[in-house]
Amino acid sequence: MSMLVLLASALLLQDLADIRVDVELVRIPAMVSDRKGLPAKDLKASDFTIRDNGIKRAVKYFARDTDLPLTIGLVVDLSGSQRRFAELHRRAMEQFFRQILRPDDRVFIVTLERDVRLVQDLTNSPQLLDAAVARLRPRAGVRLGVPCPVKEMFIGVNRSVLVSSCGGSVIWDGVYYAAEKLRKIDGRKALIVMTDGEDSGSPHNLQQAIGMAQTAETLVYSIKNVIRRKLSDTIKKPLEKLASETGGEVFDGDKHRASEAIFQKIQQELRTQYVLGFNAEGARDGAFHELKVGVPRGLKVRTRSGYWMRKE
Repeated sequence: MSMLVLLASALLLQDLADIRVDVELVRIPAMVSDRKGLPAKDLKASDFTIRDNGIKRAVKYFARDTDLPLTIGLVVDLSGSQRRFAELHRRAMEQFFRQILRPDDRVFIVTLERDVRLVQDLTNSPQLLDAAVARLRPRAGVRLGVPCPVKEMFIGVNRSVLVSSCGGSVIWDGVYYAAEKLRKIDGRKALIVMTDGEDSGSPHNLQQAIGMAQTAETLVYSIKNVIRRKLSDTIKKPLEKLASETGGEVFDGDKHRASEAIFQKIQQELRTQYVLGFNAEGARDGAFHELKVGVPRGLKVRTRSGYWMRKE
């Protein structure tokens, strides 16, 4: 086994340790809607129940984050045919930046192909974001995260080249590193991932990407675009899992004539988000804890499915 592969394996083991929560207060972003799918307003702390691995927890922190800053990471898949969808969504992204952002809000833009690239760091400038969208192309920006290991490929008797072992679409790496970037930021946070959901060799797997997003208290939304319709249901499942376990949602980009409506719905949800918190003392067992949040009858709640707790 090569030194690069050993190093990559060691880094992944470290990742599993690093995504565990090391605080007593566990925060849970919650999206609550009525039967019509509209945001439920004016709820109180007493309207919610929290169960941590089945144990009822008292709500120690409660806020409706209407005024807290909004931080969004836009993750754009530029592999193969996905590049054309980035072009189709360009206008919607620019409109989103100009109509939604408030002075304290910030956005960063990440692309993924054979590696993950930071095209635009955190900013609230629509002009900088528009310029970043205009240069969405492979290899633009600076690498984000650990580079993929390389392998030797022989192309002749005496000739060989070093190629990436990650394939051409490292979706889970993109989600992982973008969520990691949000980890130490307070306020409302979300990732919007534009992809078909067909990962082709990320060193991080889907569950590690979910774990980092959960630790970063970040909702993950996906705008799914596919070329091969017969694979649509198959590749949608990982995106649905990513959304359901982080409290986000999957949108079918093929069924929306204008993606502006998708961005509008996402920002509306984020502006009406509730945040619950409970004290996790006595639960430092190093394991994954399943979370269940209850709301009054007739309402529907979306939250992350759980969290990893460090062991004392």
